Amino acid sequence: MTSIPDSTAPPPSAPLPLVLRPRQMRPAWEIVAERAIEALIRLCGISAILFVFGIFFFVFREGAGFLFAGLDHWEFFTSVEG
Repeated sequence: MTSIPDSTAPPPSAPLPLVLRPRQMRPAWEIVAERAIEALIRLCGISAILFVFGIFFFVFREGAGFLFAGLDHWEFFTSVEG
């Protein structure tokens, strides 16, 4: 009987070394551009969250009267009519 190796995947290779420059050695325009891009991404994320909350608010506001006053929950969940 031959033994089957547990893993047929090749062994992981060593990560490639990255050449990173310290922040102090980067040009000023690069640092300013990076901060501007980070601020834009942050602004887009916050606005997306606010838009989603706004959608929930308006949908709930329009449907709250029907849900709490105009809908018979017992009939809705137990009715066999289609």
